[in-house]
Amino acid sequence: MHIKKILITLLIFTSIIGNAYSQSFNELVKIGDLAYSERDFISAVEYYKKAYNENPKNADLINKYAETALLIKDYIVAEEMFLKLKELDNSTKYPLTELKLGLSQKSNKKYDSAKQSFKSYYDKNNDKDDYWIKKAELEIKACDYSIKEMGKEDTINKVTIKHLDESVNTPYSEYAAMIMGDTALQFTSLRPDEEFEQVSKDKIIPSIYLTKIFKSILDNDSYSNSEKVNETYNKSTKYHISNGAFSPDFKKFYFNLCTTTDPVKSMCDIYYTEYKNRQWQIPVRMDAVNMSGYTSIQPNIADDGENGHILFFVSDRPDGYGKLDIWYSKIKDGITSTPVNAGSTINTFDDDVTPFYDLKNSTLYFSSTGHEGLGNFDGFKSEGTVDKWGTPVNLGKNYNTSYDDFYFTVNYTDESKGYFTSNRIGTLTLHGETCCYDIFEYEKEVKKKPVPKDTTENVAATSSKDTTSSSAEIIAKEGKQGERSLIPDNLTQKAFLDTANIKNTIDKFFPITLYFHNDEPDPNTRKITTLQNYKNTLDNYYKLGGKYKAEYSKGLPEEESVIAKKDIENFFKDYVETGFAKLEQFTKLLLYDLKKGNDIMITIKGFCSPLNTSDYNLNLAKRRITSLKNFLRDYNNGEFLKYINNGSLSFEEIPLGSDLAPKYVSDNPNDVRNSVYSIAAALERKIQIMAYNYKRDDKQNSKSHTNKNIEENIVYRIQIASSSKDYLSDSLQNAFNLREKLYVEKQRDAFKYLFGNFLNYKEASNFNKNFLQTKGIASFVVAYKNDKRIDIKEAINKSK
Repeated sequence: MHIKKILITLLIFTSIIGNAYSQSFNELVKIGDLAYSERDFISAVEYYKKAYNENPKNADLINKYAETALLIKDYIVAEEMFLKLKELDNSTKYPLTELKLGLSQKSNKKYDSAKQSFKSYYDKNNDKDDYWIKKAELEIKACDYSIKEMGKEDTINKVTIKHLDESVNTPYSEYAAMIMGDTALQFTSLRPDEEFEQVSKDKIIPSIYLTKIFKSILDNDSYSNSEKVNETYNKSTKYHISNGAFSPDFKKFYFNLCTTTDPVKSMCDIYYTEYKNRQWQIPVRMDAVNMSGYTSIQPNIADDGENGHILFFVSDRPDGYGKLDIWYSKIKDGITSTPVNAGSTINTFDDDVTPFYDLKNSTLYFSSTGHEGLGNFDGFKSEGTVDKWGTPVNLGKNYNTSYDDFYFTVNYTDESKGYFTSNRIGTLTLHGETCCYDIFEYEKEVKKKPVPKDTTENVAATSSKDTTSSSAEIIAKEGKQGERSLIPDNLTQKAFLDTANIKNTIDKFFPITLYFHNDEPDPNTRKITTLQNYKNTLDNYYKLGGKYKAEYSKGLPEEESVIAKKDIENFFKDYVETGFAKLEQFTKLLLYDLKKGNDIMITIKGFCSPLNTSDYNLNLAKRRITSLKNFLRDYNNGEFLKYINNGSLSFEEIPLGSDLAPKYVSDNPNDVRNSVYSIAAALERKIQIMAYNYKRDDKQNSKSHTNKNIEENIVYRIQIASSSKDYLSDSLQNAFNLREKLYVEKQRDAFKYLFGNFLNYKEASNFNKNFLQTKGIASFVVAYKNDKRIDIKEAINKSK
């Protein structure tokens, strides 16, 4: 398991306890400290936040709140709290405040502000020669690099990034993806597992989930629902199993076995198991590689020809260059050599992790916090061998973000493709937008070889007769010049024009996020519809750019004022403009797909900042969704109208209002700078196109599955909590605003609290995803046959 990995748990009763009785400031801090010591960092943040609301001027508390927010990668809260701490403490008791503030600002893509914070820390401490002064010096250079890199011409068409769907990713964390031939994807996942559930007497949800190895079958471009690998090495109820890697001949499997040692650290060893007599043997600890008292993680095996294999791994053992270094050992004839450090070209004073060696191109891929990068962990590559490495090259903004990007791999069956892990915005999360890791797939543009002249003429002649291709050409040509495009260059090829490929391309757009000015459209009304379309509201929003700069920078010192104005410019460019560009491209493909005769449902969520009552904001969210529907109705003089009117195009609307707005977003109408014109508030005023589904198949499958379930007497329920207490039903129902009574079922030593009676798995799953999990509940679907719980896969198979 990765040393930076946070084992995230959710203490559901946080809100219930907080509302049941008033707790003192000291009690709240004490509970937060206890949650932190148990690695329950999300609960710790919640209690520190409550304590902060009681006493917003206690520097010790604010430091804990800021540090823990940074630990769970809630960078917006971390930045706000470190700013508060800077005002209160002036780096006296907490000298690292400005440096940690810079790290938070950098993760929020505020490179100018971050550079200022790093430089301020450096100027005050440059007489020292420790890790932190080296970090500040590096990050100043990294901010300069980031500003330059982000200003480069966009080359997004040269690489396509695909966020793998929920058949692989979950709201917890997935990482260390590895392709197995061209038929399966194997990876590590941290997720609830009923089989090994450990129920604590004072918690509704277990304090620790164990990581395990999972596998998903690959069929063309789609992935099957992942399943835990059913092998002996993967069945521990005590240890974390992670970071799997096969030998080149697939006869040995290397992995990590890890235990937690303190709130923020794990201790891992490398094991391997050998495939003999048609089964995997008992795992063997690699004593030649592991070192007592130190961690050894992230094994990767490379073929070394006649010399055997090379095992790359990561360790914090002595005689390294930094905190976590990349090491290697050679393996030949069953003998493993003494580990050797990969050297100072690769390793730095900080963390260097997730090695993957591409033998064909003699290139080592890895991630680092010690080389200049856009975010925390950036991906790098270095050409060479263990004897001599070339200077590492940052993979650039096509792959890296201001967050964590690591575990880069290359598919040995198709070197234009590979996988990596990231917590970038858009991942499935339990808390905030960047708490958790998901797996992404990339595909690089492959330069086509020149086609002989006579062949070109034949292709051209064929294309001119192909009316389907010419329709696609029209779509491609309608894109704005210089606009970021996710529509592939080969759109005109017949192979692209089938339904599956169109949907795969469209799915890469999501979520499409569209932003609004405060209380728009139609301010000061409780109407749930509007006559405005999104394009009109956007034009008016752009016109307010100058006012946003003036209000957001008002009262700030000159240098900070310049930075604030630049932040507003970046928001409109990176968020508002990009969102609309994606909408325009999506709209063209949607229209084309409808013309092919498909029935389509689009899922749209609506959000608001908290500057009004919940009821008002819910209506505002509905108006915002309506403005998008009006945009489609008005598009190209009403080209979508016939599809909307005949039901070919329909909408699933999920207005969420301001219920999910972070608490740090101001709801004070007298503080217009923060409640209206701040970036934090602007980011909450949005709608998101979340999904795109073909209705015909869904209806047929849903009806078929429902009928089959009635015959089999199968129902689906959603488990929302587990506790040693049997009297929480009413409290949970009220806390989560559920209209139906909960079912309570005793299993072993725990009481399970369940909601609903669904005759169809998809209905249960959609309700769980779109309603319960949006409230922060770590809930999941379970199945019953004749009122007896059965395996969910068995239930789904019986429905087919």
